[in-house]
Amino acid sequence: VGLAKVVRVKVIDETQFDPASPYYDPKATREKPIWDCVDVEYIGTLPHMVTLERMRADPQLVDMPVLRIGRLSVQPVAEHEYHRVVELGQIEPPPAEPKPKATPPPKHQSKVKAMIKPGKKPSPKQKAAAAKRAETTRMEQALASKRSAAKATKRR
Repeated sequence: VGLAKVVRVKVIDETQFDPASPYYDPKATREKPIWDCVDVEYIGTLPHMVTLERMRADPQLVDMPVLRIGRLSVQPVAEHEYHRVVELGQIEPPPAEPKPKATPPPKHQSKVKAMIKPGKKPSPKQKAAAAKRAETTRMEQALASKRSAAKATKRR
């Protein structure tokens, strides 16, 4: 979303000494601090946000450590990668494609299979329970279909 410049390194993180802080570390001492950080200076804001998804989709950035290591943190950036990210921040991203909603399988399906095992004759009670669940599923699917059609009509 923006650019900053590191102006000072090895700044002792004071929160490690504060027992009220969520970052408190009882092992840290002033003589041997455990945590340090950097001071940064604001440079500017990019016109368009450069997301991880956008960076992953760019062939020029495939080798960036931040994309290969499964966490966000301070990572080294090669000069050509830096320039490409700044360039992407100047370009409006393409519109996101809507993701199709996956319909989950009926919740009762595995229970029905577990209750009525293949090769065994179900009891009348099991048959009635399975029929009731099947009817409920049909009703839920019909309701979901109606809701979907109503949403599609509202979009138009």
